[in-house]
Amino acid sequence: MLTAEHCVTRFHEGVARREWVLKKGQRRNEALDIFVYNFVELKILNPNFEVLEKNMAGVEVKSLKKVNKPYKIRQEGSFVSGIK
Repeated sequence: MLTAEHCVTRFHEGVARREWVLKKGQRRNEALDIFVYNFVELKILNPNFEVLEKNMAGVEVKSLKKVNKPYKIRQEGSFVSGIK
């Protein structure tokens, strides 16, 4: 079977909650999930690639401008400590 998880009902403070838990000996399979979601989306949208190719034939692709700004590293603490 292709599923890596199974559904488990757990109770938290008296309320039943369904959770998906990884099966023993299985690895996570997000890559397969994303592939299947994208495949289904492509089938639902059903784009006409020939028309899209003709429309894009004369379009120039502009290169992105490089920005060499250093990233600001966040300090430990809460978000409130950064407010002045």
